[in-house]
Amino acid sequence: MYVKRSEYAKFYSNFKEQIGSGGCPVQILVGLDPDALCACKLLSRLLKGDFITHKILPISGYQALEKANKTLIEGNEELKAVILINCGAMVDLPAYLAVNDQFNVYLIDSHRPYNLDNIYEEDNRIFVIDDGDIEDEMTEIHEAWYTLRSLEDTEETRSQENSSDEESTNEEVNELSGNETDNSEDSIVRPRRRRRYSDNTTRKIEERKRKKEKYKQYSAVLADYYNGGTWVGDSVTNTLYSIASSLGREDNEALWLAIVGLTSLEINSQVFSRSIARSYKVLRDEVNRLNPPPLNKSGLARPHGKSSTDNSIHTEDEFRFMLVRHWSLYDAMLHSSYVGSRLRIWSEDGRKRLHKLLAKMGLSLVECKQTYTHMNMELKKTLKQSLTRFGPLYGLDEVVYQSFIRTFGFKCTLSASDVTYAISALLESGKSRLVLKKNNTARDIDENEDDYIKQLEDEQNEEWLHNFYDAYDSLDNVDAIEKALTIAMSLQRSIVRSGITLLEKRNIKTLRSFRIGLVTEGADLKVFNHPLALTKLTLWVAEAINQQEKEMGKLKHLPLVLAALQEEKDSYLIVGTSTSTFSSKDEDDGHGHNKFGLAFQEVANMTSAKIRMDSFEASVIECKKSDLGVFLESLSLKTL
Repeated sequence: MYVKRSEYAKFYSNFKEQIGSGGCPVQILVGLDPDALCACKLLSRLLKGDFITHKILPISGYQALEKANKTLIEGNEELKAVILINCGAMVDLPAYLAVNDQFNVYLIDSHRPYNLDNIYEEDNRIFVIDDGDIEDEMTEIHEAWYTLRSLEDTEETRSQENSSDEESTNEEVNELSGNETDNSEDSIVRPRRRRRYSDNTTRKIEERKRKKEKYKQYSAVLADYYNGGTWVGDSVTNTLYSIASSLGREDNEALWLAIVGLTSLEINSQVFSRSIARSYKVLRDEVNRLNPPPLNKSGLARPHGKSSTDNSIHTEDEFRFMLVRHWSLYDAMLHSSYVGSRLRIWSEDGRKRLHKLLAKMGLSLVECKQTYTHMNMELKKTLKQSLTRFGPLYGLDEVVYQSFIRTFGFKCTLSASDVTYAISALLESGKSRLVLKKNNTARDIDENEDDYIKQLEDEQNEEWLHNFYDAYDSLDNVDAIEKALTIAMSLQRSIVRSGITLLEKRNIKTLRSFRIGLVTEGADLKVFNHPLALTKLTLWVAEAINQQEKEMGKLKHLPLVLAALQEEKDSYLIVGTSTSTFSSKDEDDGHGHNKFGLAFQEVANMTSAKIRMDSFEASVIECKKSDLGVFLESLSLKTL
């Protein structure tokens, strides 16, 4: 079943009634991504406001989901509701959760495609919270699913599916007309006559033919839906904000979480720019409504007037430079994927182009390498004008864009992208850099390899769980966010260093339908043992290559696969990206859908390679080191 946007308030009211009081009736299972983190925070605020006791458990993948089912759900008599945030939309949930009449399952997930049984089964006690996709864009798919389900319930349709058109028609004719095969001699020598059927028999034959055609037609509709690759819908934090708004419980805290959640999707190139623009327009209206400019003594508005208690949100023009308020201008530009890909900073000539751009803008390298807050105020005031004038000469046509800023009293000002980078860094590394953590677990001489790998995975999951809670707590603590910005800078340096190495050494190889690169050594290798970090590196390299090809007149680009060695586990973590990062001209027409999830699954089925597909991101897998060659060879034969 699914909950329409227009029914959010009614749904939440029914949810509260079903929960009742006493014990701990709600279990929240949440994926490990920034949008899910913000959504979980917003949901927790709603539940606390209604005094609903709940537990939160981060879930790293499908194995963790099954483990949570065994330890927290099965046999839990207090449980009334299980809420899944960004985990489980693409699978048949009853196969992973012991769903029964005691509790309901609520799914809030931006991963696509949906498993349609979760949405349209009437009595499965699963409620999918619709962000608008189901009601507005899946009418034909609903009709196809419902029609096929009805047809599959009849034995006639199943027999038609398993036989040829001619044989099926003949069998139906014999059955409907009451004729039986006569094996007597008379029947052999008797000349064949043209059979004549009653009008009723003919109508039944035609009706069954129409049913079979309809079966083929609707099967094709569902095949197109499932085989179109994976993509991301609206931000789950935005969905939670819409629920809060329908209840009249929206405020700046909830709005800021919604903005950060949406920004995380944009930064990671997960959604189409036109979709982002629509969502941002709604959020801008909310910002203006909830944050009117303060008044001075004469009663006139003071735009962005600050005070020690000012926690307002406002829109402001931003530069596409990473963490520019907290870094130097030079580093913010150098480590920005937008600037880096267009100036080709992985080469010496590219870095010279950056220096020339700064010189044309009247900025010395000494000035630019100071912390941005210490730069000359007059230079900062003219920076936007200078970039607008000289940026297009270097391909920086959209270097200025409108974003959201929040003031935290006199303490600091943070943009939505600042917070996104901070919480993402905490999810990847916790409060300290991953490479600085304790020594790895040593393997005993007599220890079985599988047991050793399982121990490593358990330790990794435990570490990721702590990282999640660090990031979760930081959303209420601006000091923690500021500290995390340093970690984000360090991680971005690792990404850019590794990306430059891959490009300089020409380690990206072009195959028939995709590009492949291996990260096998270097001081930053361990950083890319986390899917979020490796995904960022993949996107950085892909944008650099795509931009280079675009300048050469090539508009269609090959998707990219990066594989990072996990030394302790003797395996590779593999991430595949879609054909291109999304631009303002992109349409949601399937171009940009990620086809690697399907391709990985097909290769796993057709080869003996040891592959682990446990992530909620279908395009993230693990492959045994010794099987990588076989895996890539088979993958290269796929059309993406």
